[in-house]
Amino acid sequence: MQIELLQQPQAAFARVALDHGESLVTQRATLAGMTPNMTFSKRGEGLIGRLGRFLAGGEFAPETLTAGPGSAEVLLAPALAGDATILDVGPGSWLVASSAFVFATSAVELKVRGGALSSFFTSAGLFVIEAAGIGKLVVGSFGALSPLRVDGKTVIDTGHIVAWEASLESRPHDADVGLVTSWLARESASCSFEGTGTVWLQSRNLAELGARVGSRLPPRRA
Repeated sequence: MQIELLQQPQAAFARVALDHGESLVTQRATLAGMTPNMTFSKRGEGLIGRLGRFLAGGEFAPETLTAGPGSAEVLLAPALAGDATILDVGPGSWLVASSAFVFATSAVELKVRGGALSSFFTSAGLFVIEAAGIGKLVVGSFGALSPLRVDGKTVIDTGHIVAWEASLESRPHDADVGLVTSWLARESASCSFEGTGTVWLQSRNLAELGARVGSRLPPRRA
């Protein structure tokens, strides 16, 4: 399998070349095009996966695409305009905001993650996906995409988080511990990361854009 990212950084998408029998896992919403020898199958989730998908509003419905005889090609596009990157999964795992997930290679295990931090993403209409196992994971961003190396502790607005290494301790940030936090907590949640690892950030915040655009729209008629 060969993964190529095109049209970076403003409007990235991925072109994946597969040999017969090779597979990747994605959602139909990210599929831009494919050769006709690709086949779909539902990704087995198990009870926990189905429960997580239910709690997430039923929005995460992964499917496996498998190449048939001969060479095959798939084009996949992130949901939002911006950049994309390829992450290595294994031996450590990654946690990804649902809006950033594009696809993973078939050996990567995907599941909806629960917990207090996930509730912050849920309040914004998102949820957290855990990617474990061995393989490649492609994520996209809204705007520019940049890695932030954490060595100690840092606080990040949830709306700018794309993905982070699961080795980092992550939790909702307490809004009464200082002036900086009070500013970050204006209307959106902020997260505290502690330890050593990488957080990928996007330069634009979809929730903030929605709030600004929404405030300028005429009120709905009853």
